[in-house]
Amino acid sequence: MKIAMVLLDDFDNNVLGRSFDKIVVRKNTITVFNDGKVGLYNSSDFSLILECVWDSILESTFGVVALAQTKSAFYSYTGQCLLKCEWDKIKVTNEGLIVFNDGKQGFYSFDGKCIFDCAYKRVESYASAILAFKDKKRYVYNIKKGKFE
Repeated sequence: MKIAMVLLDDFDNNVLGRSFDKIVVRKNTITVFNDGKVGLYNSSDFSLILECVWDSILESTFGVVALAQTKSAFYSYTGQCLLKCEWDKIKVTNEGLIVFNDGKQGFYSFDGKCIFDCAYKRVESYASAILAFKDKKRYVYNIKKGKFE
């Protein structure tokens, strides 16, 4: 036997449209769990952000990192996929996203624009610049000017 949870409004309507093993309501989001998987809803209008198919999710101010097996994706809070589920790791910084694959690193903006492709030994994120290192060279992207220097 399994106990299921639903989220009801003041009129006893199931606002998420289905039941889950567990529901956690936060200020801006609702995290749902079912059969070992996790999903995400917007708590103000109950719109779906992420289907309940992910192994784990990590919320940040800028969006959501979703993990499936050994790969990561990045989504906006409207549910738009900004980086496909093909990265070994995604690190959220204040300036954007450092991506990792096969021992290499790259950098993307929060809207999914590639600044440095995933071919660098190391990427560092600072308030004014993104630095990338490859073949004993340093590459600089000036954030304020929006160009490479």
